[in-house]
Amino acid sequence: MDLSRTQQDYLKTIWNVKRKGQMARIKIVAETLDVKPPTVLSMFHQLDQHGLMTYNKRSGAQLTEAGRREAEHLIRKHRLIETFLQEVLHIEEPLLHDEAEKLEHVMSDKLIMRIDEFLNYPSVDPHGSIIPLSDQGSIKYSLNEMEPEISFKVSQIPFAGEENLFCTENQFVPGSSWKIVQIGPQEESFLVTNGEKHLAISDHMAEKITVTVIRDESSDYEKSYQK
Repeated sequence: MDLSRTQQDYLKTIWNVKRKGQMARIKIVAETLDVKPPTVLSMFHQLDQHGLMTYNKRSGAQLTEAGRREAEHLIRKHRLIETFLQEVLHIEEPLLHDEAEKLEHVMSDKLIMRIDEFLNYPSVDPHGSIIPLSDQGSIKYSLNEMEPEISFKVSQIPFAGEENLFCTENQFVPGSSWKIVQIGPQEESFLVTNGEKHLAISDHMAEKITVTVIRDESSDYEKSYQK
């Protein structure tokens, strides 16, 4: 969903307020963002029209499932960026948070995926806050967007006829796990493996196949987070 930076900031604020056990009422959100209550009410209306939240005076703002996913996606980007800035560039507060605030709105999902891999999939940010993992199973990438050596699970194979038969006969089917081991010149082909066999996927097919990134499902952190 193509949201403005302001809309994204509101979703993050509602998410953070709710995580603190508070009701995301207009007054609290206005104070957090240092804006006037009518401005908050107007934005709540916009986000409600997008299907990202609902609001009533008694319970305050409530994120929908789509709103929660969007908020956690942003929180995840922010905390990964903070971790990268501190561990790699040795940037400390107050620059750490301020720079992450700017970068989270412009960094692509693909770059964040690479940062996550480079940092060896951290579970918490420099402040000890949990880095949300919910997006790792919901963000879908085209196969041709994936980088080598990042494990992925096939989500959708939108083919019929010979192309579908080719995938099926080679066990390259939805739910199966693979990773790219080599990308051809000009990205005209993608060599993937499931650990037992190798398979060459053309760029024509790769741009239509959708996949999701696989994280280390055996980690205690992921198990506890998903409970």
